[in-house]
Amino acid sequence: MASPEFVWKLNKDPLVPGKTYIIVSANSGLALTHEGRSTVTAADGTTSSVQGYFGTDIVTENDIITKTFVAANKIESPIQDHLRFWFKPLTHPNPGQYTAENGYVGFGLQSLVHGGLIEPFFIHRNSTTDYPNTLAMFSNNHITHEDLDRGVWFNTPIDPVTGETTLFLYSPGETPYYYGLAGNRNGFVAERIMDINNPGDLFKVKTYEYVYVDKQPPVMTIPADITVQAESVLTAVDIGEATATDYSDFTITNNAPANGMFPGGVTEIVWTATDIHGNSVEAIQKVTVQYTFGGVTAPFGQNNTFNSGSALPIKFSLKALDGNFMKNATAKLFYAPVVSGTPGVFLPAISIGNANIGNDFRFSEKDNQYLFNMDTKDLESGDYKLKIVLDDLQEFQMDITLTAKGSKK
Repeated sequence: MASPEFVWKLNKDPLVPGKTYIIVSANSGLALTHEGRSTVTAADGTTSSVQGYFGTDIVTENDIITKTFVAANKIESPIQDHLRFWFKPLTHPNPGQYTAENGYVGFGLQSLVHGGLIEPFFIHRNSTTDYPNTLAMFSNNHITHEDLDRGVWFNTPIDPVTGETTLFLYSPGETPYYYGLAGNRNGFVAERIMDINNPGDLFKVKTYEYVYVDKQPPVMTIPADITVQAESVLTAVDIGEATATDYSDFTITNNAPANGMFPGGVTEIVWTATDIHGNSVEAIQKVTVQYTFGGVTAPFGQNNTFNSGSALPIKFSLKALDGNFMKNATAKLFYAPVVSGTPGVFLPAISIGNANIGNDFRFSEKDNQYLFNMDTKDLESGDYKLKIVLDDLQEFQMDITLTAKGSKK
């Protein structure tokens, strides 16, 4: 049983204060990287070229980050510390409507700076008096109270389907200003949001959280195959119980008849073990309920010699131990030529008329027998072996001899 994994998986729940996330621009597909870039060239919706941060190429599969690439030289790399941002709770000095009572939490985005500094730094926009469309972003190891409007980030409600949200800074005043974290192909800057109720695709980001993911299905052991004799038309069979082991909680189900009663023949029971993460495994147990074979009736007997080219009626009955006839079995007829006492390859028998389908026996309600009128007209004189194959895995064979009409053997 393989061990479960910890992975960076798309978050679709409200952001949790004190938790660490990777932030990915839905606009560019790049992850915010705490590595300063002197100029993030305007593109993909940003207005001006200003100082900001690199973005790191990532690859996702099934909402899980599977690969990252070093921001500057695009070399595949493990996830670096400066991609991970600690959402530290911060209190905005004048939050306006963005209060806890209204469901908002202010965060400081803290991360280790590229180069290995031990102390995490806050990401914030630069100061301004004229509020242009694009503002540069910087980082510092502290933010003074009067500067908190430049470094306290809020977010719009997270889309429960896509996981998208908008991270924005709020500056109060007679005309409030909003700056959103904006990602383009060249990196990240702070771009002014003109309508906070409809920020637009430029500002959509996804957050990824470090979570435990169990990708392995349970290891299941099912009961052994069972073969029993038919006691009646339906036979009670105790199929046993399956067991499983897994790192997570799981359930085991099967598709066996709820009443435990099985018809004649082979029934395949599908056992399924599924854990709480949706990983599942299946296995099949076979329950075989066998008939009591009544033997082939006349004209078969001690001397099974017949004229070549004639119709050969083959009849038999199947019963349960209580005497009930088993009427729903599937039985097929095959034949093989015998040369020097050795049978050749068995071939499907051919019937006369349309009463039988293929080489299947049909059941006669009148006689409670399975019937097959075998056509021998294309068979040469000689010895043959007939084989009846039942759907309960039983086989019965008979030796016959076909002679030219009028000859004796």
